[in-house]
Amino acid sequence: MRQQLMAILIGASFIWGVYVYLFQLAGTEAGFYGVVTAFLHPFIMVLLWINVLILPRIETLKPFYERYKKGMENIFLCVLSVVFSIHGVILLNVSGYDLNLLLLVPLSVGIVTMTAANTLPKFVVPITDESSLSSLSSKR
Repeated sequence: MRQQLMAILIGASFIWGVYVYLFQLAGTEAGFYGVVTAFLHPFIMVLLWINVLILPRIETLKPFYERYKKGMENIFLCVLSVVFSIHGVILLNVSGYDLNLLLLVPLSVGIVTMTAANTLPKFVVPITDESSLSSLSSKR
């Protein structure tokens, strides 16, 4: 479900970028700036989504990723949502709306931090009879 939601966010950002580029920036002197404004963030989102698709297929990371799959996908989805919202505010600024992007930055950082903080307790290493607390420590 999370991967489908990521795909929907990426598709929506590309469609929104194409719309703004073709209809809002048409006839202006935007040039290269218009292309970068409309498509930079969707390409960043594609790169993040590629990470989500490739990480489970790396042989050395498979056991770890299977264990933490839900948490990792939550974090990637949160980052994609933040990039989508920044993309939206930038496109709205280009379209003529006066929105302050600097107000979105602390909110975005807070959302990513809260998501990571709520997800990290799920990454606790289970303690079994064979593994003592000293063997789980990074100090040896």
